[in-house]
Amino acid sequence: MTETILITGASGFLGKRIVRFLQRTSDAYLLTTSRQQESFPNHLVRDLSEATAELTANVDTVIHFAGLASHKKGSEDEFHEANVMNTINVAKAAIESNVKRFIFISTTDVHGTESQLPLTEASPLKPKGAYAQSKLAAEEALRILCKDSEMNLIILRLPLIYHIDAVNEFGQYVQMVKENRPLPLDRINNQRTLLALCNFESALNAVLHQPEIRNETMIISDNISLSTTEMMKGIAVAAVVPIKLFYAPKLLAKTAMKFTGKTAFFDTFWGDYQVSSQYAQKLLKWQPSDSYVVNLSK
Repeated sequence: MTETILITGASGFLGKRIVRFLQRTSDAYLLTTSRQQESFPNHLVRDLSEATAELTANVDTVIHFAGLASHKKGSEDEFHEANVMNTINVAKAAIESNVKRFIFISTTDVHGTESQLPLTEASPLKPKGAYAQSKLAAEEALRILCKDSEMNLIILRLPLIYHIDAVNEFGQYVQMVKENRPLPLDRINNQRTLLALCNFESALNAVLHQPEIRNETMIISDNISLSTTEMMKGIAVAAVVPIKLFYAPKLLAKTAMKFTGKTAFFDTFWGDYQVSSQYAQKLLKWQPSDSYVVNLSK
């Protein structure tokens, strides 16, 4: 692969990991950008609110990670500015520069949590919260922009990405386990689908090596689903730390969380959230690894 790839958001956990992955595994010429200085070769410090065609000149593919993440605090306006307007600015610059392909990193949260599980690309769009709403708005804006251009738009919708060093919401779970505090998360029998960082790398690699796949929206996820209890115990194994879990009846936990203003915590840890990547696996001829504990540290 000898193309030139621009990676935005290269200072973020996911963007930085993908830059290093492509440095190891591809012959692509990499350009990176973020708001802060990095040690990557060919790194540009840029505010994407002022993105111009200079940023995307001679680029074949843009992988757009930049934005305000779901675990960050922000108003609706701040999410809209970072995740919609800045995305539009980069896409317009890419079109002006005749970029061949724009890969947008989105979220399965655009489907909400009320649709029938498992979620697929055909599931209703019911985004809840400023983050999910901004990602869906960005998807829709990109489709409009690309409709009358030759630029190939690939949208990848991801559930929560996990890795032992993650700094997203999963990283907060890791910290909870490492603090060795008692957690009321034993014997929970829900089912949640996540995405191993190494599985995202292999899926993205499959996308990059198949330019004939055009204008697609795909869910990328693990094949397996885990209970919250299995997830937390796996973190303890990977981090090589003890874990203190105790059982709390579901109704009691729900009532306690409601009175303490932690309803979202209950929904996350006791609720089901399953997605399917079968369409992407078939289209990309890609297969994710199914070993949760091994994937945690890969």
